[in-house]
Amino acid sequence: MEPAAITPDGIDLLSTEKAEVLLGVRLFHESNIRHLQVLNAITGQEPLPVTWDEALALWIRERSKSNARNLADGSIKQARKSVEEIRSFGSPSDLNKHVIRDFIAALEAKISSSTVRTRLSLLSAICQDLVAQDYLQRNPFLDVPYTARSKQERRAFTDQEITLLKDHEHPCYWQLMTGIRTGEHVHCQIEDGCLIVVPQRKDGVITWRPKTLSSHRRVPLPNGFTKPTYKEQRIRQTFRELITDPLAPVHSSRHTFYELSRRAGCDARIIEELAGHGSTTGSKSAKGYGTFPDDVLQREAKKVWDLIQDITN
Repeated sequence: MEPAAITPDGIDLLSTEKAEVLLGVRLFHESNIRHLQVLNAITGQEPLPVTWDEALALWIRERSKSNARNLADGSIKQARKSVEEIRSFGSPSDLNKHVIRDFIAALEAKISSSTVRTRLSLLSAICQDLVAQDYLQRNPFLDVPYTARSKQERRAFTDQEITLLKDHEHPCYWQLMTGIRTGEHVHCQIEDGCLIVVPQRKDGVITWRPKTLSSHRRVPLPNGFTKPTYKEQRIRQTFRELITDPLAPVHSSRHTFYELSRRAGCDARIIEELAGHGSTTGSKSAKGYGTFPDDVLQREAKKVWDLIQDITN
């Protein structure tokens, strides 16, 4: 920061007056930590501490450098939300165990413990990058471990629920047969009997992309497979009209696909390829070209399809 040494009319200012100008306040208060930080920067005692906006920008830049692709918009949105939540508790350099515990208490009063854990994880990652770049001496979140309250795990669909989804021709029926995600079902295109899971573009701009690079793949499709004619939110709404158990959300379609593959005696390696379940740093299946040929993928997928046929008949 380069504070102005004199006013336009040539009158030199006291350091506290310069601080008032820079802060946009009428009266300097030494008891105000932000005021004191600006004063110390003006007098050369110590530089201004890094702000949350600067920390967030650094985290985005570092994550984009270390990952095989840029951060998803959703990840950045969640990080921004976490920063906004903690901003009123002070800058990164203001954090200590007591401040973080107060922050956790404030979060727990309005959101679930699992969401609190996600917020803390993001903020800890941001602070860890500050440590790596010498803006902080230590990541304060490491001093306050947090464990979310345990909850029951999501479950796969029962055979009766699988039959129900088939009878109503719900999109989740095709998802549990193939292991695809709802976004993949809605956005990706069919080519030569396979769903091609790759980023989708319009006018040269990416409008949707798979969850990870390992999600780029070809998925053989059973006879009769159809794409939804409505958006993801509507799929979830219509699903809840059929299955109301909170432990069986739309995502249970993928859990069901895995469970059925085990019941059918499928090769686990090929099932992982079909489901696109892998590393965020990329895989051999990137860009829709699989490690296994289509006939091998279809052979294992057909074991699942045949089992489902037996279940629903």
